Amino acid sequence: MATTVDVMWAYIDRAMLLYKDRKLTPEEAAKVKFWATEREWELLDLGVQLHGGYGYMLEYPIARAWTDARVHRIYGGTNEVMREIVARQVTGRK
Repeated sequence: MATTVDVMWAYIDRAMLLYKDRKLTPEEAAKVKFWATEREWELLDLGVQLHGGYGYMLEYPIARAWTDARVHRIYGGTNEVMREIVARQVTGRK
């Protein structure tokens, strides 16, 4: 889990530097958005699993984080749409 978080932060930091330099393309932004939110979901799902029954009780931070994270794969463009943007770049279709 720690390795995934480290890689995710490095990827996000790279995208932020590209954005700062006005070099972040829509395709690269789409890649970062869907990849990071999918990893977030996987990590939080593991966290819920590690906490057992407590992972479902909203009194615990892991349950609230898991619940809150679901929307991250939806807003800002659904991950399915982000994948479509990336697929168009990879295949050369517009």
